[in-house]
This record gives sequence, structure tokens and C-alpha cells, in this order.
Amino acid sequence: MSMEEHSMVMEEHSMVIEEHSMVMEEHSMVIEEHSMVTEEHSMVIEEHSMVTEEHSMVMEEYSMVIEAILVDHQDAKLH
Repeated sequence: MSMEEHSMVMEEHSMVIEEHSMVMEEHSMVIEEHSMVTEEHSMVIEEHSMVTEEHSMVMEEYSMVIEAILVDHQDAKLH
């Protein structure tokens, strides 16, 4: 291999290393972003769970109110 060919190969090798470095940096950013999204997703799931629990409690209260209204209505019919 001539010095000229060797020089070209070394230059190409240098470019490949630089490109690899950029790809690795981008990959690192994607991993970081994925981690943030996963954390956010976890928070949303937790919030959804709390809202569902709260909704369940409200529906239970609503059911009790309806039951009380029906009892009052039946009592009113009897008197």
C-alpha cells in the first residue's frame, strides 16, 4: 500500500470514528429522552389511578344519595 492510499484509509477511518462518536452521542440523548418519557408515563399512570379511585368514591357517594332520595320518596308515599 502506498503512502497516498494509507493516508486516504486513515482519513476515512478518522471520519468513521467521528461519525460513530456523533451516533453514540445521539443514542445517549435518545436514551435520556426515553428515560424522561418513561418517568412521565409512570406519573400519568399514578395520576390516572388516583383519579379512578376518586371517581369510584364519588360514584359510591352518588349511589348513597340516590338510595336516600328513593327512601325519602317511599316514605313520602306512605304518609
